[in-house]
Amino acid sequence: MEDYTIERIADELPYYHNRDIESLLPTDGDPYSGYIKTKLNEESVLIKVDISTDFPHKLPMFTDIERKFTGLPHILFNEICYYQQDSLIINPQDPTKVFIDAFEMAMKTIKDGLSGINFTDYYVEFEEIWKSSGRLVNKQFGIVSADLNVNDTSVRTIDLISIENNQFIATESLDEIDKETSIPLEQIFNKDLKRIKKRRGKYFRTLYLPLETSIKPPAEDSFWSYDEIKSILLRRIRQKDITKIKRDMVIEARAAEQTIVDLVIVSIPTVNDERAFFGLILKGIKEKKAFYGKNVFHHSLFDKPKNLEIHKLIVYNWSTDYLLKRTSGSIGMQNKNVLVVGAGSVGSEVILKLAKGGVGKITIVDNDYFSRDNVLRHRLGFDSVINKENIFPETNFKVDKIADECRSKYPHTIIDPHSITFEEYLNKEKTIIKDYDLIIFAIGSPNTELEISKRLRSENNVVPHIHSWLEPLDIGGHVLVSGNNNASGCYNCIFESSKEGHLINKISFSSSGQNFIRKITGCGSAFTPYSFLDSERIAIATVDAAIKLLSGTIVDNPLFSVKGEGDIFFSQQFRATERYLNNTQEQLKQDCLSYKADSCPVCTDMRKG
Repeated sequence: MEDYTIERIADELPYYHNRDIESLLPTDGDPYSGYIKTKLNEESVLIKVDISTDFPHKLPMFTDIERKFTGLPHILFNEICYYQQDSLIINPQDPTKVFIDAFEMAMKTIKDGLSGINFTDYYVEFEEIWKSSGRLVNKQFGIVSADLNVNDTSVRTIDLISIENNQFIATESLDEIDKETSIPLEQIFNKDLKRIKKRRGKYFRTLYLPLETSIKPPAEDSFWSYDEIKSILLRRIRQKDITKIKRDMVIEARAAEQTIVDLVIVSIPTVNDERAFFGLILKGIKEKKAFYGKNVFHHSLFDKPKNLEIHKLIVYNWSTDYLLKRTSGSIGMQNKNVLVVGAGSVGSEVILKLAKGGVGKITIVDNDYFSRDNVLRHRLGFDSVINKENIFPETNFKVDKIADECRSKYPHTIIDPHSITFEEYLNKEKTIIKDYDLIIFAIGSPNTELEISKRLRSENNVVPHIHSWLEPLDIGGHVLVSGNNNASGCYNCIFESSKEGHLINKISFSSSGQNFIRKITGCGSAFTPYSFLDSERIAIATVDAAIKLLSGTIVDNPLFSVKGEGDIFFSQQFRATERYLNNTQEQLKQDCLSYKADSCPVCTDMRKG
């Protein structure tokens, strides 16, 4: 690609008959910088433009050097933010046309701001604008990492803990969090917040104000005065909340005057039920006042301190709701309670992915140890084989190690591991199966799962459950939904009797009567071969079904069969069933309910009842 400069673009502009750009003049001494003269509402406007040596693959930057449009949405540090990534498809064969299109988008951004079309973008971009607010008047700031219940719009006090200079963590009241409940930010930052709270000067009882209406952030060359702050905040909360704040936020006065630091975290509604956060520090000397027969210091919102200093807090939202909205959105999973039986190659992947999807609580049941033999097809690695307290390998239960992994990566999810069999777990006094929204079986043991399926189906209110398993080598695997909406279809349905009276799996991809078991060092090392890729594929299909089931978008009990390539399977002279050979993946998807047995003694009898 030839090198494009501002001068070259200026020479080519007349051939495009563009009316918006009256002139384009290069900057002296910089071939990649220049000035565009244009008109907006009959007024002359001068826009600075900069291109890089990567132009046109990197779009031009346009700057409002006259500061005529300061305060409009999408104009930050005078730079016009006119595009989102990939919103303008680049045609590298016509760089000048790219330049013209980019300038037109920049001008549209300004026009939309002047007309008010994009006014709500102020609220969407509030947090980004807040970071630059007061920048030119040297406004100091602190950083707050917050995990607050954004669905609770009540005015309340929260805990703010200082962890480093000008760095804080904000949570709901730590005193109200019991010992069993995890504190996500405590794990993320590796800080014992309850212990830090007890240290002098580390804890700040902070006011949280979720405003009822939105506000416009201050500009970068100014900041709110005390009177503006008081008016902005108190006008947007209810009078009964103002009365409550004034009563609850007083501090007992033990001297005539004292330097007091008051902190306020604020959220405002933006769009789509989301909220933007910011905060303020109000520091000054307070004089004691009489209040209901006591001498107190009032909160700074009601009594302006002497020598007042106002600093801003930049708040980063760590709540699960917020983070999930940055995905395709498994919103609503926080209240779900899932039991996963089996923490092997498939189960371990399922557990981590469920937590990543925002599931609120996951109980794990598996009595097996994690060994070196599992490493290259399991979610865990070699660091989970050795016990830190004992160099002897293979003394760590899978459930404990996968629980540790899950807590460290996704601390918003509560993990409850049990290193026992599912039968033992069922027989525990405190186990109430109906408390679960979903049970996932990833154990790949037909005899055990047949008995489990029968037992679960005998319950009056069947808990929806999923059976997930792999077939040998690279031929594929299956995910079966059962117990959903009291519909037919269960694990027992996929089996039928052979002529010899044996049960055979009628939906299997591999023909019966073949031995896939391998032994490397004797009977103790027997295993069925498959790779980590096979595990991950079936785990993804399992979690996809689980999320849809929990969201209510699956109404029946479908069977999701996932075909593998089968190259390794066939290279070793194994035989596949007609179901594998004669069906495409799409045909299997469409045929997801045909596995049901009309005379199934497990789910048919239950439906009749």
